[in-house]
Amino acid sequence: MAKTERLILFEIRVKKKRKDKGRSEEELKGRNII
Repeated sequence: MAKTERLILFEIRVKKKRKDKGRSEEELKGRNII
């Protein structure tokens, strides 16, 4: 059970990181356009 819970938490962290990266990339693109 502990292993599965850790994997779930790890996946959530990875998803959050991916979302943050996507936002930062979009912001950089918007700044370059401006």
